[in-house]
Amino acid sequence: MNTLLTILLAYFLLRLVSRIILHYMEDDVRVLLIDDMRDIDADVVARTYDEGIEALKSQGPFNILYLDHDLGDENPRHTGYGIMCFLEENQEYLPDQIVIVSSNPVGRRNMQVVIDKLYKGEEE
Repeated sequence: MNTLLTILLAYFLLRLVSRIILHYMEDDVRVLLIDDMRDIDADVVARTYDEGIEALKSQGPFNILYLDHDLGDENPRHTGYGIMCFLEENQEYLPDQIVIVSSNPVGRRNMQVVIDKLYKGEEE
């Protein structure tokens, strides 16, 4: 019960923060959400791995990518981590910022490792 409450609280907090951020950003900011379940304000919403890859290739560039790990696909490679591996190999599609919205702690950690590697040096 406590875990469910924490997840719900994090979900609603993330929705609130995303609305506030988008409200104060300029209109030319492009946002992509790749998530099989969540509804977060975004210009483009992709519900599967394949839709996410296609959106990155054909509808970008994006300033912000909200990315879930578990995308509801039976293929074990079709996850948010798989999206990160694609971005690592195809950095021309890399957004300015990636925000992990996954509740999966192992998936979150694996994706964060790739994010840290891709964006290293930008904070210096």
